[in-house]
Amino acid sequence: MPDGILDQQSQATQTTPPPTTQTAPEPNSWHASLPEDLRSNQSLGKFKDVGSLAKSYVELEKHQGGALRLPGEDAKPEDWDAFYNKLGRPESPDKYEVKRPELGEGIQWPEQTEKSFLQQAHKLGLNSKQAQGLMDWFAGDLKGVVGMQARQMQEQQQQLQADWGDKYQTNLSLAQRAAKEFLTDPQEIEYFKQSGLHQHPVVIKLFARLGKQLEEGSGLAAEGGQSSSQKSALEKIAEIRNNKSHPYHNSNAAGHKEAVAEMSRLYDQAYPD
Repeated sequence: MPDGILDQQSQATQTTPPPTTQTAPEPNSWHASLPEDLRSNQSLGKFKDVGSLAKSYVELEKHQGGALRLPGEDAKPEDWDAFYNKLGRPESPDKYEVKRPELGEGIQWPEQTEKSFLQQAHKLGLNSKQAQGLMDWFAGDLKGVVGMQARQMQEQQQQLQADWGDKYQTNLSLAQRAAKEFLTDPQEIEYFKQSGLHQHPVVIKLFARLGKQLEEGSGLAAEGGQSSSQKSALEKIAEIRNNKSHPYHNSNAAGHKEAVAEMSRLYDQAYPD
């Protein structure tokens, strides 16, 4: 047989591709029991048997059960409660584990504000750590505000001393006398203290003038005399002040506001300057 023919046959043998064969699943493979569209799924190919697949599914459910999902727009209040509880929110506002920050000497901790703050923190779903962080921030801000007010008050007191000069102590005594005379309602006294008005220079100057008028009550006539309306107003003032059952002295009594307004009018009439 000619060599050329052998060469051609050999070449044809070498260039002919081998027939393609499709590997069938093993007879005992669990994949064979799956629907046809799932048998070739690559994700399932990594599982050797049904047990390993089941184990992976159980682990996935555990993970999903512990995962946090933000409630949707149509979520109910109980859905938000469950979400906040998973984030560590305590059962109720009084269960917060927080510590009151140190404010420093002379600064009183606002207990009522703290109660309202914790109620709002619980409503917003904050945990104890978050609530403590906000409380610390509030304390720092409060100390800054109080410190600024103290500096301003000190500057005002210094200005008051400069304005009065050597009459500072005398005028201050007059102001204290007037305050004791006119501020008789416990609620008014407490308000003056809590608001800081008892230390405000403008208020002190006002009471100093009232104190001076009390001290020079008889001197008003000597300087120019009192009109009949002034005398009548002074008599009415004395009558009200001496009558401790008058509504003016009891902030809870009916007509108290009207009595205070009347006294203010009488003082304006008695001391028109």
